[in-house]
Amino acid sequence: AITVTHIITILAVPAPIDAGPNVSICGGDLVTIAATNPLGVPIVWSPIVPAGPFAPTQTTTYTVTADNLGCFSTDSVTITVETIPTVNFSGDILSGCETHAVSFTNNSSAPSGLVDCEWIIDGQTISNCGNISYNFTNAGTYDITLTVTSATGCSATETYLDYIYVESAPMASFTQSSTQLTNYNGEVIFSNNSVGASTYVWDFGDNTIGSTDTDPVHTFATEDVGVYVVEMVAYSSLGCSDTVWATISVVEELIFCLPNTFTPDGDSYNEYFTPVFTSGYDPYDFDLLIFNRWGEIIWESHDASVGWDGTYGGKLVQTGTYSWKIEFKTTANDERIMVSGHVNVIR
Repeated sequence: AITVTHIITILAVPAPIDAGPNVSICGGDLVTIAATNPLGVPIVWSPIVPAGPFAPTQTTTYTVTADNLGCFSTDSVTITVETIPTVNFSGDILSGCETHAVSFTNNSSAPSGLVDCEWIIDGQTISNCGNISYNFTNAGTYDITLTVTSATGCSATETYLDYIYVESAPMASFTQSSTQLTNYNGEVIFSNNSVGASTYVWDFGDNTIGSTDTDPVHTFATEDVGVYVVEMVAYSSLGCSDTVWATISVVEELIFCLPNTFTPDGDSYNEYFTPVFTSGYDPYDFDLLIFNRWGEIIWESHDASVGWDGTYGGKLVQTGTYSWKIEFKTTANDERIMVSGHVNVIR
């Protein structure tokens, strides 16, 4: 029998090593990679892993190798870097007058898709990943903020400063030198008192060419009585407008006279005491009364074109002074006017 003895020496075994679970992060986020190495053997990462938190720029698989006296073991971990969503939006009409409506188009995107979008407009939060509309009721400049979140939980925010401008509507106002014209003077001077306007359009309501002057002077046709509605539209630099109106009345000026003496002596001159009305009275609402010295009515007429011939009861009255009274209605405002006086009869 031959006995042979072999000495077998077990130097080491592959060390257990764990690189950790796979992780998904958003671009720019920090991550820490640390392997679990219970035997404390030397390890090497490929590619090299920083000792502390770091921000990978792309999806990468990191492999750790453990060396236990020449016995090697490995494990890997993959860090998936999700691209940050791109925030982009646009408004259709960026400036206007109060109230101003703007439609916003959301052009944002993310590789995994968008699951949540929050707009902040005029202090209001609106959740919608589609297109939205908003009414700006007050004048001013407005920042617009949009925050989007992807399906992997990555979010991004963008703010457009002073993106929307809403202008106040001007305040149109004017005064006129007269609101009531006579058939002898039709000129009106307009004084513009508008605020916040730069251009003006006037319509004088009389079928004439209007004006774009700030303080126009206009002459109305006064041949016919009536009412004209004057309109002024005041525009701001953005075209915001306000409108104001005023009425201009043209009335017949009341003009009349009566003689203080007439001579009913048959010579065909100055035979009648007749009131002379040029304009401004209602010929269908007229009364003329003649009184003697005792206050008795000795003649009357309801037609301004008919004068007293100096008779009473078909006979000429005595020379002397007689009283008269006229009542009539004006055409301007239906006011009743009463005037009285004396007339001398001379033969």
